[in-house]
Amino acid sequence: MRIVTLVVAAALAATVAGAQTPFSLQSLGQNVDNGTARDLGRGGWGMADRDSIAPGSLNAAAIAELRHAQLLFSGFALRTADTGPDQDRLTMRTVLPTVRLSVPLREGRLGMFAGFDVKRAFSYESFESNLEFDVFDEPVEGNETYTRSGNLYEIPVGLAWRPHDDLFLGAAFLLQRGPVEDRIVQFFDDALTNDYTQRLEFEGETMELSMLWDIPGPLSIGASVTPSYDLDVDRTVSIEGVSGEVESTATVSMPTEYRAGFLFELGRHWRLGADGAYAAFGEMGQQDLFTPAPRDEWSFAVGLERKLVRETRGRGYDMPLRVGFQWRRWAYQVGGSPVEERAVSIGTGVPFRNWLGAIDASLSYVWIGSLADNGYESEALRLGLSISGLERLVF
Repeated sequence: MRIVTLVVAAALAATVAGAQTPFSLQSLGQNVDNGTARDLGRGGWGMADRDSIAPGSLNAAAIAELRHAQLLFSGFALRTADTGPDQDRLTMRTVLPTVRLSVPLREGRLGMFAGFDVKRAFSYESFESNLEFDVFDEPVEGNETYTRSGNLYEIPVGLAWRPHDDLFLGAAFLLQRGPVEDRIVQFFDDALTNDYTQRLEFEGETMELSMLWDIPGPLSIGASVTPSYDLDVDRTVSIEGVSGEVESTATVSMPTEYRAGFLFELGRHWRLGADGAYAAFGEMGQQDLFTPAPRDEWSFAVGLERKLVRETRGRGYDMPLRVGFQWRRWAYQVGGSPVEERAVSIGTGVPFRNWLGAIDASLSYVWIGSLADNGYESEALRLGLSISGLERLVF
């Protein structure tokens, strides 16, 4: 029943909304691929983690160790303050970017998984702005609103295999999909309205290969590679009052993406971990749909984690404690300078009874861009929550 309960909870909560900044209007949108709340609490690393209670979403190879069916969903809420040349604004949104179901085919050795992961988000809603201009020497006044919505998401389906006690391998087929819509609405005092809409439909496929090596001793390493691929884009433009729609197609090239990380056991209770990711968007050149041309994107995460202790002390268990830092350079520049995102995080979690899953929470302070270098900057508080439920399958 635990899995069924979590499925219902995930279905009720699964409204994907981009927690966005003005930077999401540019190029490839805003990268929201940060892992689960557990990963976020320690800075965003997890490529070398093989926790069988709550496997993260960063390295699918670790799923091979599962002995129970797992349902994982992870989301977060953001309170974002944006500063720019026009006006400041405060927004609050929720996001559910990760849902995954994993099933052991052979306990501790072979597993399969499928899920839903939001990779990039484009959502943004502007304030109303005043319009004043002349038409045939007559003044016209009104206002304009701009709304962008949509996400680029992937649906992974794959297998994880443990050919040796210390080695884990994973392979997944990734369906890349996503709708993005831009809408400009102009209202005028004489009741005339202009309504312009552009819709983009992204579609593509790729794969991911991953590994995790639990080296005898205190060190583990993990890595993955996602080969380059193309996204086919269907573009539809419509204007209210004009019959018909204008349709066109385009192609967006996505580069090979590399991820790697390590985990080092510091005694019995503490662990040090770090991850890095790199995608050579700069090699793709100018894209038809995005300006300016993309540039290489990379991220680095490092942090400490005190493990959940399975022995009682006083009134209960020693809860885990996590702290970390993440630094990401986005795949484009604004105002002639690269956009950089930094975050400091803390986190903790509690297990379910009989260790059949866990609830993890994190709190991060995030700042994106620079007012001096980019013309905009954003600061956010991010509260993350992940629930991983395990249940033995009975056939």
